[in-house]
Amino acid sequence: MEIRTKAVVFYEEKIHSAKEIGETYNISERTVRRWAQNHRNDPENGLKPKKTGPRRRTRWAIPKSLEQRIIRLKGKYPAWGARRIKHQFELSCSWRTVHRILKKHGLLIRIKAKPQPSGKRFQRRHVDSMWQGDTFQFRIRGVGKVYVTGFTDDCSRYRVKSKVYLHKDAASAVNALQWALRAGRIPWEIYLDNGKQFVSKLFKAEAQKHNIKLIFGRPYHPRGRGKIERYHKTLYRELIALKQFRSLGHFRKELWRFDQLYNNWRKQEILNWMTPSSVYNNKTNFNKNRKCLSSGHKLCQQNGQ
Repeated sequence: MEIRTKAVVFYEEKIHSAKEIGETYNISERTVRRWAQNHRNDPENGLKPKKTGPRRRTRWAIPKSLEQRIIRLKGKYPAWGARRIKHQFELSCSWRTVHRILKKHGLLIRIKAKPQPSGKRFQRRHVDSMWQGDTFQFRIRGVGKVYVTGFTDDCSRYRVKSKVYLHKDAASAVNALQWALRAGRIPWEIYLDNGKQFVSKLFKAEAQKHNIKLIFGRPYHPRGRGKIERYHKTLYRELIALKQFRSLGHFRKELWRFDQLYNNWRKQEILNWMTPSSVYNNKTNFNKNRKCLSSGHKLCQQNGQ
């Protein structure tokens, strides 16, 4: 402080030049001029040394009620991360703030991501251009193995239909496809695995009846069906793993309710935090030459894809 005072006095009184003062006190000319300017701006405190070291970042304070709501939401949806909680409920804070609150209360669940093979993401431009189909199985106590066969739109991630069966056979796959088509919209293609229920003559004949092209992926290579695999993962984590089903009928009701929320309420990051339903039913995402069933379930189609 004493050196600063002397240097400024010598400089302001023009006793010595900035260069001479710098050589005397082993400081730069720029520092001498800066000290003098600080003294002019604030004669009392301008020459006091400023604290050094990293600045402490000021955290945004949020209302206690919002913090409690974030904790309750995490308790209700334990598999959800900070981004999904923030965007799903349109919270008035950033996802980083949500992350900080979850970390503060020890609510973060670290899941090591599996290494993904290199390659570009595959996604159709229009809805109903391609569906993905698959069968997911699990057990219900007192019932045995249960098979969920259904179809997911590739562009919008919209779950077109889910049907539950006790057998994994061609008749069940055909029935699931017929239910999926009852809404009146027909895909140009369906991407499937090589399950016996899909490669059967019965299922191929049903698809051919509606001029649907079937595409079969390589055996033991589920990456091409990533969107429907993601649906199955969400189904397991957010429904099957959390509930005890009393019967097959009970599971069917819960599955229908789950699909309603999945399509119409649950937002997805890959869709820019929109719901699958809002994308699937948006006319701007329709193909001009799309296929459809009329109200009388008579096939009406136009050429092109």
